[in-house]
Amino acid sequence: TAAAVIGSPSLPAKPKIVVLGATGGVGRHVIRQLMATGVDMTVVAFCRSYDKALETLYEGAGDADDGVGPSLVKRRTQRGPRLEIVVGDLVDKSQVFNYRDEDDEVEVEFNSTTLASVRRFYGEDAASEVYKASAQPSDDIEAHEALKAAIKDCTAIVSCVGTVRPTNPWTDYVLNPLRIFRKDASNWCSDPRHPYYVNYLSTREALDLAEREQRRRNVEIEQFEMAEEEMAKEAAKMGRSYEPADGRDHKKRGRAERIKFVRISDLAVSIHPWKVVSLFTNIGRSIVFRDQERCEMLLEESDLVDTITLRPGDLIDGERDANTTSLQVDASGNLPYPAYVSREDVAGVAVAAALTRKDGVKSTRAGKLDQEKAESYTWALRWAGSHLEQGKKSDGLPDAQSCVDRMFKLEKKRALRRKREEETRDTDSLTRVISTMVKPLRKRRLKPYGIAVAVPVYMVLAAVILSALRNVPGKEIALKYIVKRLGTA
Repeated sequence: TAAAVIGSPSLPAKPKIVVLGATGGVGRHVIRQLMATGVDMTVVAFCRSYDKALETLYEGAGDADDGVGPSLVKRRTQRGPRLEIVVGDLVDKSQVFNYRDEDDEVEVEFNSTTLASVRRFYGEDAASEVYKASAQPSDDIEAHEALKAAIKDCTAIVSCVGTVRPTNPWTDYVLNPLRIFRKDASNWCSDPRHPYYVNYLSTREALDLAEREQRRRNVEIEQFEMAEEEMAKEAAKMGRSYEPADGRDHKKRGRAERIKFVRISDLAVSIHPWKVVSLFTNIGRSIVFRDQERCEMLLEESDLVDTITLRPGDLIDGERDANTTSLQVDASGNLPYPAYVSREDVAGVAVAAALTRKDGVKSTRAGKLDQEKAESYTWALRWAGSHLEQGKKSDGLPDAQSCVDRMFKLEKKRALRRKREEETRDTDSLTRVISTMVKPLRKRRLKPYGIAVAVPVYMVLAAVILSALRNVPGKEIALKYIVKRLGTA
């Protein structure tokens, strides 16, 4: 018997859950429920403010600091979950149009004064050296590295990131009417609260890092298994049997679950943008549902990471009365309004989804994990109870874990049904050709949010302008200027 030691792939030994937006309304509930599970795991609270994290996530925050430093504090226990607070920005400042905070302005003024003094007393060469040293990008690199380090070796990501940014009528609608149709706000919006930055860019950044981490694991596992197979072949040539030094069967080593990405979206994404709820919210909140849907499409297109999009209805605080109200989760991603649900229940579903394995799905060999199709689910959430006029209590289940278990069973049945349909379709050449032709038509397309908002907004603006110019001398000249301005915008 030949024993050998081969460097094992870097795989997480225990669960590591990264919570983005950990100090928000839902995020703080996610952290607390994760810490209450008693599971031996690492919980990473990724947030922008260290002080707010201490105030929100710790009881007795004054005693929480254990000397680790201002960017990371750890809560150590004998067993069970361990909390780590990581401070960073999900979006680099350089990606925000003309972004500059007060500290940056003070720093620019200080640097310009310093350079002038150095140039006057020490010459141009010394000033150039000072400029090069001060021009090193540090904050954005540190922010990116903080998120990358947080996601490394993680098993799940729970994104509770959200924004409430009131529409700026002048910059969003009037200054350039075409902006309402543009999905990319990085060319004109300097407000970092815009949904494009907070929702879309942050999700794209976190998903990209998660996919890189998953790809790294796949490569390491594949190299590991190839090395073990080579060792087994060499041992066979020498008339020996290969036995790993740790005593485990090499065919059963290197199995790993995919990274799971759970994101909190909004139930309004499921309805048409002309509906009253969606229309007025988009008009007053920077077309927020457009970026929410773009985030969902990003997650659906991932072929490396398992993704779960949660669509809660109207979020409220407070506990659910289990005697009269149940929790309803629908695998179609659509539930009728009214759809009130508590932040605590939404957090419970997110935690259960992050910690629960897909029921009935066997673990694939990790070396071939990247060849399998990743799963993407979209679930709608609300309370169910006749007194709320939201269905009946029997429509839901008593707790979040029961709902998630039920959803995974339903998703398994749906996957088996799709597989049977594909096998049946593949046996018929004509059906296969037709399916290939109509496949691009089935691809999800972004709803016309820009058009839905532009029609009422510019009708109202036109009415206001015409009413104001009705009795103004020279109104024809003003109208010609406005038309010319709209035509060259």
